[in-house]
Amino acid sequence: MDKTDYIAIYPNQPISYFIDGPQSLETDYGERVFQDKLGMVDGKIMTLNSKGKITQTSLNTETKSMIEKSSAPIGRLFVSYSNGQENKWFAGSGFLVSPTHVITAYHVVKPTHENFTLNKVYIYFGVDATFAREVISDKLPEMEDAFELKEVPRDFDKKFTKPMTFKDTTWKTTNDIAILKFVDKTPGINYLFPLFSENTDGGHFVVGYPGFINVEKFKIDYGDNHGNALDNLYSQVQQDTLGFQHKTVSINQQSGNESGDNLSSHQCPTLRGTSGGLIGKLNNVNPHFVGIHIGGDGDMQINYWISIKHPLFVHIYFNNIANEQFILENQTILQPYIEYYNSLQTHTTN
Repeated sequence: MDKTDYIAIYPNQPISYFIDGPQSLETDYGERVFQDKLGMVDGKIMTLNSKGKITQTSLNTETKSMIEKSSAPIGRLFVSYSNGQENKWFAGSGFLVSPTHVITAYHVVKPTHENFTLNKVYIYFGVDATFAREVISDKLPEMEDAFELKEVPRDFDKKFTKPMTFKDTTWKTTNDIAILKFVDKTPGINYLFPLFSENTDGGHFVVGYPGFINVEKFKIDYGDNHGNALDNLYSQVQQDTLGFQHKTVSINQQSGNESGDNLSSHQCPTLRGTSGGLIGKLNNVNPHFVGIHIGGDGDMQINYWISIKHPLFVHIYFNNIANEQFILENQTILQPYIEYYNSLQTHTTN
């Protein structure tokens, strides 16, 4: 696996700043920006303006509107770990799946260092989430667009014990999904529904918040792509993301690989910090998600996601989010997914 896909932030009296290397408490995870023969981005990277609109794109009107609406419930996660003496801050991505719940990748909120425990988690929905400028750690509890979250107990870890795999590759975090619940105030914005379809054709898009990375570290991460113009690639990525730390959409028209049993893959050009963001399908017209982006593999030159068809996700969704009242209120839009859930239940009991 190649490097980290979230960005470490450490205290600096009185605020915090980014450390742009893999200086995290976690096992490293990679995310990939893919290149064409000229060394430029293979796919599209674009940001949203302050009104949540995509201003520069060749997308058709319906697709553009769908991505904009799908992007609104995406937030940047700011995660604090503590050892009782100091706090260390990290950043990732997550998105609303109900009025009270957020989904992200588990490794974003999972400290592995034995001396540190999860302390605080906040989600910020602003388009510009630049740390120490738009978002200051000491001010997070007071910010209008920031909301405190807590992790929902992981009872499903007892049921799902096998590692997550893609072909011969084993993902380093077992059950790399976390459910977070708002502690008190909620954002009151639209949330997203899983969009179930048997059709796996068509390109994907990913929405999340790439963290800052300098050109030297970028070259180290992409040193396996010998011969490519990394300076040009970095300049393009830096420009396309408005200098990083903004709500960012990554698109690739190629069909990825979707699996209901293992990890799925995609070719959207994502950067560190995007883990926990949503992945959607370009050929749909309604706001939605079809899975969670979790990172990538430098050796395989591939990015990974967990599909809503994966038994782990199905179990989590219908046991932690879609209670009877939620299903009753959203019966029509959820019906195809409910039928898929029931088919898995029948298969399990037979």
